[in-house]
Amino acid sequence: MAKTWKAWRPNEDRLIAARYADGVLASDIAEELGRTPEAVRTRAKELGVKHPRHNSKLAIAGFESRRGKSLADIAKNYSRRKLSRTDLAADIGIHYATLKRFLPAEIWDSWPRMTVGRQLSCEQRRA
Repeated sequence: MAKTWKAWRPNEDRLIAARYADGVLASDIAEELGRTPEAVRTRAKELGVKHPRHNSKLAIAGFESRRGKSLADIAKNYSRRKLSRTDLAADIGIHYATLKRFLPAEIWDSWPRMTVGRQLSCEQRRA
């Protein structure tokens, strides 16, 4: 059965612009609109909307807005709690090396060496 092309309606464009930029999967949006995931991704690209998974700045901006603090303040909190930089990067949804580009050097360099994960692995080795 051949598929027919269906014109995009303005409300569909608004939904894609809002939800795709928030990190909602293309398959979920497609199901809601009755379109294919490929069509949603193509339309998002035409609209200039980027998915946070493929855009570190968007991922960090979304993380900051959910937490209500700047990345530097969040990083200081993680450091104070002796959580690793890898944990912070994973919570944001970006790579560890990418996190270094967005954090000030003084915060990156002042991170404690003995994080919770390292302390636990040392205790397990001793046991």
